[in-house]
Amino acid sequence: MATVGDNPDDDEEEQTKTSKGGLKGSPPAKFNGNRKAAKQFMNDFRAYRFLNRKNETMKVAANWVALTLTFIKGEQVQDWANGIMDLMEE
Repeated sequence: MATVGDNPDDDEEEQTKTSKGGLKGSPPAKFNGNRKAAKQFMNDFRAYRFLNRKNETMKVAANWVALTLTFIKGEQVQDWANGIMDLMEE
């Protein structure tokens, strides 16, 4: 006998829900423009993004790009990061 809440579709819906909570895992280290660290930064962010793929921030490309830009800091890259953000806001 079925009871309220025994809908098998609920399990599937629960698995595909977008999380609005905080992000999981360790965020990548700040990237300061050092080319030797670029590949490591990209790999670390990809793993961070994958781990949080159901989070609302990671569901929208513009949001995760903006998040990525928050990890890009330093004199060598600040103008580039600001330029990308300017393009996104147009």
